[in-house]
Amino acid sequence: MDAAQLRRQKRLQQKLAQAKWIVYFGIIALIGFYLYWRSERVETARIVSDEFLSRIGKREIDVIPKRLFTTGLQEDLPERKFQRQMALLARKLGSLQGFQLIERELSWDNSNVRLVYQAKFERSGARAIFEIVVDPRGYWKIDTYFFWADKWKRL
Repeated sequence: MDAAQLRRQKRLQQKLAQAKWIVYFGIIALIGFYLYWRSERVETARIVSDEFLSRIGKREIDVIPKRLFTTGLQEDLPERKFQRQMALLARKLGSLQGFQLIERELSWDNSNVRLVYQAKFERSGARAIFEIVVDPRGYWKIDTYFFWADKWKRL
């Protein structure tokens, strides 16, 4: 090897070392951006979830299932009447700003009424499921699940 080849080889090694550091910093920057983006989505989801719960209002959730159970859920409740009573809650959900209702599922057995609303948040693009379960005594709970990183996670 002559001197010129050694200089070229040394410059190539220096450029490779610089490129390696640029790649390392790029990867670190991407990881940082991803973590920031994910935390922003979680925070947005929490804010929208709180807004969802405050706009629905505890009163609406209390009133509708009690009507259902007092009108004889144990008997055969006509589907039309059930849908009409659920329309109050559905209308309220549909009018909320900030998310788009994807689908609504309603099911009941002799002990519980289960309302499931799947929504897509317009700002962050995150999807969520709000699951409202009510028992015959009128007790209810809301579980919220958010979809990110190809998994449903409970909030």
